[in-house]
Amino acid sequence: MKLVDALGKPCPIPVIETKKALAELGLAGGTIEVLVDNEVAVENLKKLAAKKQATLTAKQIEATVFSVKITVPEEATQQTSQSATDLVITIGSD
Repeated sequence: MKLVDALGKPCPIPVIETKKALAELGLAGGTIEVLVDNEVAVENLKKLAAKKQATLTAKQIEATVFSVKITVPEEATQQTSQSATDLVITIGSD
């Protein structure tokens, strides 16, 4: 399990670092533990997990320390990768 220590870092840094860690999991999926120090970061990580089709468990381990575990199944990682490659952007000019 990969650990992302985002204690003392303001939003959106915990989300950005978690996205990078999720990308490093690759197609195999897996679990990441993120340490944050505020409930806003926990809520933002919940939104990220929902977007990635991942499961999330969060618990307060100290007065200002939350442990957030995000588990991404292999299938969800593959779906996200496939949908990203199907993107087409067109730019026109008048």
